[in-house]
Amino acid sequence: VGVARREDVDDGLVQLPPCPACRSTEFLIRAAEGEPEHPAPGSFGHLHRLLVNHAHAELVQRGRLHTVLKPKGGGAGKVVVRPLSQEARERWFPQGLRITVPPDEQPRAPEESSR
Repeated sequence: VGVARREDVDDGLVQLPPCPACRSTEFLIRAAEGEPEHPAPGSFGHLHRLLVNHAHAELVQRGRLHTVLKPKGGGAGKVVVRPLSQEARERWFPQGLRITVPPDEQPRAPEESSR
């Protein structure tokens, strides 16, 4: 958790490991502190936000922090975390921490161009 930009470290970013094929890197962005509730509870966007916030919290709690964010006494007291409560897990993720995309929202395969 934490991505450095010059002297500043953003504790809301989680850098994912680079793609083994192309070496590109992606980031997860935790919801900002004080951000309002998602306008569409149960939607893909809402569930995605909950999972990203939970993944961020898990990494912080496990001490997986940028060195600048690690306090000398251990822990990560200054990093905001939003783990899912047991109630939220049961309500939004009864089948485990994954999002199932409804069949009508499945991405379509690219159409082949006719030659």
